[in-house]
Amino acid sequence: MESIASFIAGFALFLVGIKLFTANLNQITTARFRLFIARFTPNDWLAGLWGIILSLFTAGNTFLTPCVAGGLTKVNALSLRKASQIVIWSRVGACFYIFLAGFDIKIAILFTLGISGISFVSNTPKSLSTFAASIFNLGLVLFGIQLIKSSTSFFVDLPWFNTVMNYTQQYPIIMFFAGAIFLLSSQSLFGALVVAVSFLNSEIFTMSQALIFVFGLYFAEGILKIFYMAAFKDTFKQVIALFPIIYFLIFLIGVFLYLIENTFHIPLLQAFARLISSDPKIQLATINLTLHIITSIIMSYNIATIQKKFLYKIYKKTTTEGFIEPLEIPSQVLETPTTTLDLIEKDLIRLGIHFSDYMENIRSGKSLTNTMIHNTLHSMLQMNFEATHSIFSKLLSRNNYHPRISSLILTKLESHNAISSLEDGVYQFAIMIDKIRLNHTHDIVNRELMNFVEAMDTLLMSLIDILENPEERFNEKIILEITEQRDDIMKNIRNHYALDLGATERSNLIGLISFFEKNIWLINKISKLELEAVKTTVKTTTGRVASKHFSDHR
Repeated sequence: MESIASFIAGFALFLVGIKLFTANLNQITTARFRLFIARFTPNDWLAGLWGIILSLFTAGNTFLTPCVAGGLTKVNALSLRKASQIVIWSRVGACFYIFLAGFDIKIAILFTLGISGISFVSNTPKSLSTFAASIFNLGLVLFGIQLIKSSTSFFVDLPWFNTVMNYTQQYPIIMFFAGAIFLLSSQSLFGALVVAVSFLNSEIFTMSQALIFVFGLYFAEGILKIFYMAAFKDTFKQVIALFPIIYFLIFLIGVFLYLIENTFHIPLLQAFARLISSDPKIQLATINLTLHIITSIIMSYNIATIQKKFLYKIYKKTTTEGFIEPLEIPSQVLETPTTTLDLIEKDLIRLGIHFSDYMENIRSGKSLTNTMIHNTLHSMLQMNFEATHSIFSKLLSRNNYHPRISSLILTKLESHNAISSLEDGVYQFAIMIDKIRLNHTHDIVNRELMNFVEAMDTLLMSLIDILENPEERFNEKIILEITEQRDDIMKNIRNHYALDLGATERSNLIGLISFFEKNIWLINKISKLELEAVKTTVKTTTGRVASKHFSDHR
């Protein structure tokens, strides 16, 4: 009974450790680190190297690396091709932890748990505390592996289990289905591979049985990832879609080489693994690594075909004319707050560009012939802002953020609310312009109103420049000088335009000027919030990589 409890506890510690380790890693993996990846990824092979490194630092987590790569692609910091290489080679890095299951490092793990645990609870700076928590959680992963290894020997003492194992030697297909069922139940390829290594270590599995069991794991993992794709959209769905290809290809290559080696006695994978080590655990880990490397090389050389024939067909961006699609972020991406903030920042720029549509509708006269055009645009933009606000709510519902990340989230939320208020102010400004134009057909009045429109449009476009290039101080300096301390100027404008007007006209004009003044104040506030966000250590700097893309669309 104690062995059964140890096996279950070990598997639970392993799964919990992986989850907690990933969550803590998000606190120390900042936007600056991701921008570093984007800048120093000049070719496919370096992208693959980043995939291996990220997987090593995330304990082989299946979703964190694709979310980081997909996020960089979505903000135009990485091409889809390079993001795909990162995802493909990340599975090679994950194989390192299977080798750890082959070594007895229990004492080192206990020291790691003890030292990192003491550091976490002691009075240390928050950054060191977060790092210590990450190491502690990684220790839980490794300790879970050791518990699984040490507790699997109890299966040998079960008569019925030995009977089943003997039966599977006559019918190997049973081991394949056993692996597939175990994977679908546990939903952890990493954990299932550790169990296979542990059973091999306890001589419950022969090498042949272990390989067939592992082939079942690969096949089931490919099926599982197909279902996971439904939870993702756009570029995230494209990079996640690589996983079924990876695991089905590993499965096919592994089965093919296994049959060739065992049928024709040609030395291939198993012979190569025996050259590396005489330990069956290391042999299985070597075969797993070799299959992943072969698959990654094949996919890397055929990535252009994979993109053209498969990835581009998964996500074809279609837009309905006049419809502004709300931002959607998968729950797995929300686990990486800085990536989420990058996506929100990009989306706010996208929405901000549409503010100028109000001014264009006024210039072209469309708003006079179609009185609902402003209302339709306003409704769609507000729907988008509500969707983004709900994403902030989901972010804030998660706790244990690093203080700097929490500060950045709150700053970005305040900036989001100000931009949403600005949109409402621009909408009211446009409505008031058209109201005055409908009541006054005089050319002088219309010309003066268009001066307001052009001034507002200039300010809006300047604000977009700041959002796209938050570290460009020249843009901020200019717009702050324009929008600060303008009370006297606004008073003179009121007095000048109010001359020779009736009561109704004067009231409408004063209302228009008030909206104009309110919008100027909001633009000033947003500019200051962006400046504050830039000063934060974990600033969302990847947004500036996409600035050229958005400027072209403007």
